[in-house]
Amino acid sequence: MSQEVMKSISDALGMNPLTVESEQKEETLNLPAELEEQVEELTKEEQEGEEDFYLARDNIKQLLEKGTDALDKLALIASSTEQPRAFEILSTLIKTLTDSNKQLLDIHEKRRQLLPVVPVKKEEEVKQQTLQANNVFIGTTSDFLTLLEEKRRQVADERIIEGTAVEVKDV
Repeated sequence: MSQEVMKSISDALGMNPLTVESEQKEETLNLPAELEEQVEELTKEEQEGEEDFYLARDNIKQLLEKGTDALDKLALIASSTEQPRAFEILSTLIKTLTDSNKQLLDIHEKRRQLLPVVPVKKEEEVKQQTLQANNVFIGTTSDFLTLLEEKRRQVADERIIEGTAVEVKDV
């Protein structure tokens, strides 16, 4: 509404004029930084789909925030008035918010079906997959048994506490 209309309504009602700031939203896509490069590589139709996804997601999130605020206020009203109708409206709002949460999850699932996201592997996962450790003993059987016996004695020596030996069971 124009300022003149608001002024004439305010004068007719005997109120102070309300100032209304006109908000002109510029349609921009607010993508996370890591997805901006991926979206540039998409076709025009896929870009529109991504933009719609983020727009729908933002709208549902805003509705959930406002609905939660309304739920808090309505709960206070219902508890103070104890009117059955107020509790009925409260339960309807709770169901609506629950459905909105489900819609938020559904749009993520639909997006995954339409545009599969390839998970990026972390460096640690890549290193773990390529690391292979082979332990090979080169020698005779008697050399190997001697090595094992020395290791067992070394472990037994480490278990001596205050000058008394601890009984070592054969491994």
